Amino acid sequence: MFRKSSAALLAAVLLLGGCSSAAPKKAADSAVSSEVKMVSTICKGEEGQETMTVYMEAPGEDEVVTNMSITVSINTVEDDDVDPQEMIDTVGEELKTQIAEGLGAEAENVTFEVEGDILNVLISIPEPKDFMQSLLGEEVTDEDLIFKNAKKDLAAAFTCE
Repeated sequence: MFRKSSAALLAAVLLLGGCSSAAPKKAADSAVSSEVKMVSTICKGEEGQETMTVYMEAPGEDEVVTNMSITVSINTVEDDDVDPQEMIDTVGEELKTQIAEGLGAEAENVTFEVEGDILNVLISIPEPKDFMQSLLGEEVTDEDLIFKNAKKDLAAAFTCE
């Protein structure tokens, strides 16, 4: 299940930021369309049977992160008594609420997917700044969430694509 180590790893990931790969996207501006170069990141960290993947996106290297999601994948193969689908069917709503409360997120932003022996906990974070302030219990500035600052720190601690 989602252990305290995952919450600690999650807090570390969120404090640090992301690595970059650029993907152009289009943005509508009145009747005129222009190309906006979005930067995004996918970084992974592992601890025991758990893998955490963080995705972040911003309109540019010098812009604040606008989109964030986290996936915690838990390999239950070593837990003979745990069937991930059965666990979700029986205690999924309670687990969703518990995870959301522990992370300062909304329960509707937490979902589960089961792939064989792997339980994926997906957390969508529509307001990264509010989420970080709630998680840390302290003021988070826009400077803290600027993409280039965040990617530099995370690359030192996690494997990034």
